[in-house]
Amino acid sequence: MNEREKMKEIIEINKRIMIEAPGVVPKDSDCLFVSRDGHGDKEVNNLPAAIKADLDAICARLNEVIPNDFNYVLCLGDYKPDILLEFCDGAMARAGCNERFDPALSLFEQLAKVDWGKHREFGMAGSQFFDGVRDLTKEIEPALPPTEEIQKDFAVEIEAFEKAKRKKPSKIYALLWR
Repeated sequence: MNEREKMKEIIEINKRIMIEAPGVVPKDSDCLFVSRDGHGDKEVNNLPAAIKADLDAICARLNEVIPNDFNYVLCLGDYKPDILLEFCDGAMARAGCNERFDPALSLFEQLAKVDWGKHREFGMAGSQFFDGVRDLTKEIEPALPPTEEIQKDFAVEIEAFEKAKRKKPSKIYALLWR
């Protein structure tokens, strides 16, 4: 492995951004965010073509190494570049993954050694809310009033909703949870 390959890939691309495209970092931000899930900064598209191509190549390699139930966020364009990992359990539960990486070594070699199962276990602990509710309803009798009673008690709110959001009246059901 040559000296360049030993260098953390994130640090290398970050140096290029700071030297060749210092104005690309959003003015209201500390750094330029690049993420797997597409919620990064749109200013990434303003990078010079060569840097953008190399960054896309790094992201493609990250997509191969990092399991698809994890997101990553690259923080670039300042003096402390970083990669943040996040376990994503569906649309509702997310958990940050506390991993430290040696800047002198290849990021990809280090990612290959990450215990992804440990992060999944941590992220899923306590995040299965609806499964817990379903199990709980087997043990206790629900104290929900009948829909007819809810519609009567909330008639004004339901009528206002129907007028504001519906073209024609329809039945609306409400679920109360205490």
